[in-house]
Amino acid sequence: MTTLSNRRFERSPQVLWRDIGDRVLALPSQATGRIAILGGGSADLWRRLSDPQSLTELADSFADCGDAPPSESDIWSALETLISRGLVRVQHHE
Repeated sequence: MTTLSNRRFERSPQVLWRDIGDRVLALPSQATGRIAILGGGSADLWRRLSDPQSLTELADSFADCGDAPPSESDIWSALETLISRGLVRVQHHE
């Protein structure tokens, strides 16, 4: 059974992207893909995915981000959006 605890998330290798300071521009390889402009927490999440990470690892990496770091459910919600846009993929580990 696959659960969130045994999934690792990574940037899709086919995505062309550029970090432009406070934002990240990302272009999925899909023919229908549109340029994604990631800002704020989504840009921070993208930067943290330079290596595959689990949801817990991502949450831990945000722990030192100011007064109110995002919860695991907030991070999962952002990941779902990035996955649905073809920007992030899931590695399943048993």
